[in-house]
Amino acid sequence: MIKATEQLMDYLQRETPPNWEVISAFTNVIEVKGGPEDGEVIGKYLLDHQGNFMLSDLYQVILACGTPKIAEGFLKAGVREGRLIEGIDLEVLEVIGRFQLEEARSMLVHYALDEYDYYTSLHAVRGLLNYNCDDLQETVQTAIRSVYNKSLFNELVPALVCKLKDRKDVLEQLYISGSNYCSSDCIGGIFLGFSLCGSEGMPYFKKALFNPFWEAHYPSRHYVVEGMENLGLSLADLFKEIQGFQGRDEQSYGLQVLLSLLEVNIKSHRIKRNKTESYTKLMEEFFTPRGGNFSGDLTEFAKIFEKQEQASEMESLLRLRLREEVILSCL
Repeated sequence: MIKATEQLMDYLQRETPPNWEVISAFTNVIEVKGGPEDGEVIGKYLLDHQGNFMLSDLYQVILACGTPKIAEGFLKAGVREGRLIEGIDLEVLEVIGRFQLEEARSMLVHYALDEYDYYTSLHAVRGLLNYNCDDLQETVQTAIRSVYNKSLFNELVPALVCKLKDRKDVLEQLYISGSNYCSSDCIGGIFLGFSLCGSEGMPYFKKALFNPFWEAHYPSRHYVVEGMENLGLSLADLFKEIQGFQGRDEQSYGLQVLLSLLEVNIKSHRIKRNKTESYTKLMEEFFTPRGGNFSGDLTEFAKIFEKQEQASEMESLLRLRLREEVILSCL
């Protein structure tokens, strides 16, 4: 067990109520540097402290460092007759799915695809994404079709498009629906679904990214960042592509999207184990002038569109995250 886990456990034993930001800071270190023993300690603590939203970040440790044994503990303690017991954290659905407990799959299908509330569906879909769904083709397709041409729906259901064997027409319909009907509050799951389809979903992901109707800069941008990591797309790649756009309006909107996605990466409270781009790489790619052009200096490019203050703010914040990253890498 690493020292950060010991210190977190000591912190959580204090009489005063814990602070979410402090827990999140410890969680980040444990998620990156911890192992199965840390996951076991955190898992036992969560089992004994269900229903406390202040602890929600700790589930990231379980997803990164946990074991099937921990997931089985959650299943035994939190599920009766194929349904979650009242008062059990919804994140348990994702943990159970992460470790592919077969006895829980039908429960995840039920919560993911039937008419349940937003957060129950979200965590159940996250869990179901880990399973083979070859025997659920019609069920999954029916659920996805139910969101076509709707403004509001359970956001992550379309992400299950990646589980379809024949998804060409579904991808096309999701793009049409997202371009004409869907609220930007519910479009993140479609971005995620495109990204989970790999090379087949890449063209749709890229088209949606730079289509203003999709508003990739807000509020679905966290799912866009996740999707880029799934596809191996870097922000530096996007910057080069945006600079190559022919129209000024296209460049301006592309820059707006880029700055928003960069902000998500920099302001995130998590440094993940595996990232497409490190903070070191982001500093090198975006804030290093090269030969008088804009290929390595985002601030200079942003001046053209009067967004240099936003770019400068990102550079200042990135300096802090870069130092944090280096310190963490040396632990």
